Amino acid sequence: MRERSANDLAVRMYIHGITQSDVAKELGVTRSAVGLMLNGKRGASNPEATLEKLSNAVDAIIDRRQSA
Repeated sequence: MRERSANDLAVRMYIHGITQSDVAKELGVTRSAVGLMLNGKRGASNPEATLEKLSNAVDAIIDRRQSA
């Protein structure tokens, strides 16, 4: 599922019980970096690519949880 905004992604994370720390671990960055990305403060030069990167990480976490 492709989100249209960081808010849509945050809602999806909430529904699936995925924290910023989970996403940070998946991406190999800090939790605060994920927070900045979700708030448009980091990766602002290409927000679509940043949102896609976050969304892909969330997809990977969901897939792993569903197959466990």
